[in-house]
Amino acid sequence: FNCNTTNHPDQSVSTTLLQPVLSPMRNIIEARLLNIKQRAEQIILFINTSSH
Repeated sequence: FNCNTTNHPDQSVSTTLLQPVLSPMRNIIEARLLNIKQRAEQIILFINTSSH
């Protein structure tokens, strides 16, 4: 009896259960990060243009 083979199916089940949850979460997080990045760039541009 191998520990590896008994562990593996359990792992795949947990990943398939989490997949529907993780996917939208990842999309939301990525969209947020992109939004923050764009805002930061706008702020930097604004500071640069106003200081000159």
